[in-house]
Amino acid sequence: MPPDSLQSELERERALIGKLVADRYYVEALIGKGGMGAVYRGEQVKLRKRVAIKVLQPNAERLPQMVERFEREAIAGAHIEHPNVASAIDFGRLDDGSYYLVTQFVEGISLGKEMARGPMPVLRALRVAQQVASALVAVHAKGIVHRDLKPENLLLDASERIKLIDFGLSKVRLDLLSPQTQATTKNDGALTTAGMVFGTVAYMPPEITLGMDAVDARGDLYALGIILYEMLSGRRPFESSDVVSHFKHQRLEEPPPISVRAPTVNVPAPVQAVVMRLIQRSPTDRYQTAAEALAAIESVIVGLERAPASGPALTPVDDDAAGELPTRVPPGASSFTAFKARTGTQVPKWALAVVGVVSVALGCALVLLLRSKDDARHHTKEAHSDEEESESSSTRSKTRTTASATTSEAPVSSAAPTSSAPSTANTEDVEALKERMRKASNKKSWVTAANALLSLSEIEPIAEDKSIRSTIVAVVAGIAFEPNHPSTERIFELFEKKSGTAGLDVLYEVAVSRGATKAGQRAEVILKKPDVRERATPALRIALEFREASCEKKRGLLERAASEGDLRVLMQLQALRGAKCPSKKDPCCFREDGPTADAIEALKTRLHAN
Repeated sequence: MPPDSLQSELERERALIGKLVADRYYVEALIGKGGMGAVYRGEQVKLRKRVAIKVLQPNAERLPQMVERFEREAIAGAHIEHPNVASAIDFGRLDDGSYYLVTQFVEGISLGKEMARGPMPVLRALRVAQQVASALVAVHAKGIVHRDLKPENLLLDASERIKLIDFGLSKVRLDLLSPQTQATTKNDGALTTAGMVFGTVAYMPPEITLGMDAVDARGDLYALGIILYEMLSGRRPFESSDVVSHFKHQRLEEPPPISVRAPTVNVPAPVQAVVMRLIQRSPTDRYQTAAEALAAIESVIVGLERAPASGPALTPVDDDAAGELPTRVPPGASSFTAFKARTGTQVPKWALAVVGVVSVALGCALVLLLRSKDDARHHTKEAHSDEEESESSSTRSKTRTTASATTSEAPVSSAAPTSSAPSTANTEDVEALKERMRKASNKKSWVTAANALLSLSEIEPIAEDKSIRSTIVAVVAGIAFEPNHPSTERIFELFEKKSGTAGLDVLYEVAVSRGATKAGQRAEVILKKPDVRERATPALRIALEFREASCEKKRGLLERAASEGDLRVLMQLQALRGAKCPSKKDPCCFREDGPTADAIEALKTRLHAN
């Protein structure tokens, strides 16, 4: 962003502090900002009640989909009164035309930050999952699908109460929320474009490859299962290095049980059975409703609370079982079936019980509050240490470079090693820098994380290291919110000019996964440069061209997509194929398009062969 525009944005954000919004909300302080706007702490002056006020950027009107999503978030939030969902209070426009949303203020930390401390005790994790499932029962009862359930969108207060926030990506049926909208609503409330996927990859269900419209309420249950799996084990079932690998593992492999991913963690078999049911690849193999999932979670909680503290793990037995389960797993069996066979655990009746759907009013969303609070706190309290750490890292790196140059000029003795492998000291430095980058990223200390990444790049081709790709993408996205810091320019220059085709792959992932954020927009600009396109691999070029092409031009790219594309193009093709069509004559209708189906099959065949 140009300096003048940045200064103007900062002045506008500060100008609201101390002012009244809609004659009733006093703006106390700016507590965070993100790609869509800013969040303030405020007070409802007549009720003396603390609130959060989210303000959308004025230029958002140029992105109508963002405005529509913001408005629907407000409408959905106005219909909720549930103890585990942060409710929306008010919605409107400021004098300058900016949209604002007033929500319940939640004082707490994100579940993600709490999970970063390591595996939770089993009962504590289950009680968190119980609250989330209870919230989903209410949400789904109104025909709303959250579609972005993740630890960062769950706030944990001092009393261990969970609040579900951020319904910005939800699928909302407005006609089901109010009779007033029944006559005016023309579609099913989907806010996504054919071929587009939003959200956080780690918690997305496998069916997301068909597009956002393919995700129903069972997709939220999948995300809940991944969160519970991670709370219990400290790990996720799939921890791929990049988006492409993640979806490939999800689609082709059964999720491994906790006992396989984290063998040192003791999780009772009934609890593992519930988790595995939630995260099945096929939606039909999961619990079919949030009410079913809630019943199963509550049943294992009761069972564990009644079990003797020093006794063995509780294993419920089905009274109707006619003997033991087979220990051999039939070919093609799901991981849920495989888990039962390996552990000898029967599926208890309570795990399959269906409870009545609870009818309560619904609501949502407090966007970016916690993330922004973390950003503000770390930027103010850790800025000095960030710079000291980065200077220290840079000094160590330069010292290594100087030492290496001096050594290379010295005579080589007959005893000198001929291997080009990195020294032990360098290897230790690499691991230390990676760990620093991960920790700083988790704390949203983007300057520290960026400088650790830059130091790593001086030692090894960091963009090619897929084991930390997700962290790299997070750092690139985070440092973009520090446009005036010198590390920001260095980071984007690193991946544009100094990291080869792997660096361009990182920028593509930023552009796709970070959408309208500063980082996503900047990555898009870089990837459109002619010289960058020339340096890109054929697979990346066709992924970019296909993504940018109009519906009619996409048809002309199908042959190249099949012959040059990779999983990135396959995801786009499948999303087009699965998108709903307002009319078969619509040029963007690919649902029954023969050439598109042929291209998908040809690309699948080629990818499997490789």
